[in-house]
Amino acid sequence: MTQQPQDASAVSGTRRSMKELVDGTIRVQIDIDPMYREEFFRLFGQIDMPVAIAPIRVNRYPEVREAESGSTKTPNRLAQAMHLDGYFRNSKLWTGMEIAEFYTQNDHKRYVETLPCCGTKFAKHIECNGDVVGHHVKTSANSGVGIKPLHWYLVPLCHNHHMTWAHGSHAGSATHEDRHDVLLPHAVSLTANQMKIKSKGIIGINSLSGVTIELLNAFEEEIFGEIINKYNLREL
Repeated sequence: MTQQPQDASAVSGTRRSMKELVDGTIRVQIDIDPMYREEFFRLFGQIDMPVAIAPIRVNRYPEVREAESGSTKTPNRLAQAMHLDGYFRNSKLWTGMEIAEFYTQNDHKRYVETLPCCGTKFAKHIECNGDVVGHHVKTSANSGVGIKPLHWYLVPLCHNHHMTWAHGSHAGSATHEDRHDVLLPHAVSLTANQMKIKSKGIIGINSLSGVTIELLNAFEEEIFGEIINKYNLREL
């Protein structure tokens, strides 16, 4: 994976779902590439700030140019396909990793509670105070009456942000949009990133650029007892 430039003024991502509001506004969900996580928070730390978007008109698998040497490096198309397909965001992988006891929900809960409060990024109008706890992000798909979301949907919040913002019911508390468009993607990103780290360790590679179809198949057979991916390298 190439490193992002230090003076980057844009980040790349994938356009997902959209809906048109009553006033004609189009609300779009965009998944930001993990390599631009820190850059995203630097550039777009404020909610409701104006932005501009544009499509990237490039080949699906462009060549990676090494600026230092001027040489051309052939990209790992399997790794790129896994990234584009959201391989580590798949809840089937999360379940398989837990059943195989490589990374459980309790492991993830402990991890999340070691992170700094994300309220400092998403709810800056509220003071950060108290110990960090894992807050479950609820949606109609992952919860219900008497049903609590899985720990995969945890985000780190300090006591004050947890009680005042996430569970508050007054002006300034988390809105439906905050939960669905901000906290939920953050929770999924945290889980997916850990799944990627743990999976690389099991496969035996330091970077996803080292993955091969043979290694991926062996990994899936160990996790699921069968090969579930549909990748055909001749089509990539």
